[in-house]
Amino acid sequence: MLRGLIDPNRAMLRALPERNMQDIYVDANNNYMLSYDNTSGIKQSTSNALCQTATSGGHASRAHYTNADEFVVDVMRPVMINGLAEAAARQDLIDRLIQVELQRIDRATVVPESVLMARFEAERPIILGALYDLSCRVQQELSTMNVTELPRMADFGLLCEAITKVYGWNHSLLDVYNNNRKGAMLGAMDDERIIGILLKWKQCIRLPIEMTMKELLLGLKAYGGQGKITDGWESLSDEEMDMTPRKFGGKLREQQEALKEAGCLVEFLGKRRGHSIVRISRP
Repeated sequence: MLRGLIDPNRAMLRALPERNMQDIYVDANNNYMLSYDNTSGIKQSTSNALCQTATSGGHASRAHYTNADEFVVDVMRPVMINGLAEAAARQDLIDRLIQVELQRIDRATVVPESVLMARFEAERPIILGALYDLSCRVQQELSTMNVTELPRMADFGLLCEAITKVYGWNHSLLDVYNNNRKGAMLGAMDDERIIGILLKWKQCIRLPIEMTMKELLLGLKAYGGQGKITDGWESLSDEEMDMTPRKFGGKLREQQEALKEAGCLVEFLGKRRGHSIVRISRP
């Protein structure tokens, strides 16, 4: 129904393309809003494509049946994804999301789809008109917005503040959005045991501290692999125990913003004598 307000289509809900990320760009090139249904997991290449689609990105590939022609798409589209489980796992995608957890519908209130859609169609002009009115008022306020700290989705952050001003709310919609982001990012860290061990390890040392990536990784492996963590689920897996400094550095960069939200500031200071240097402190 949300998509039906602004971008009606014969196939409102579609399966998320997983085999070929080019299909996402094709969807974006032919629709103003993307909506993917019953998603249970998003692999890395698909996650990257969704990030580009949400914040503007281009894709080019060889056009079919040609040797020299390109198929080029440069788009920015809103994307809706639903599923029983949290599909997004990578922090760069999570930082672009608004997560909404819906409550299970009471069977006593369930109505046939025909009845639901009839009610929606009756209300559609009112809903759409209200959105148009809000859009006009928000556009008038956007030029007056002065926000000192914006999230990655900076334009959306300004939009949140403009909506807050239009409605005269006492609470900031931007604060609500930031809390939503923070909760989602911290929740995703629960699946990264070595990151959880880093958060516990930093509580036992004097900060700030600088060391090589290899030294940090070896310290965490020693701390997490010798029974010093009381929560059994946080012990490191064999794969994490075999992790290289380069791979661990990539993991830290991916989780950098979430770690900051958790009270752990990670800074990458370049290389010294061929070794990557990292600084751990409190924000």
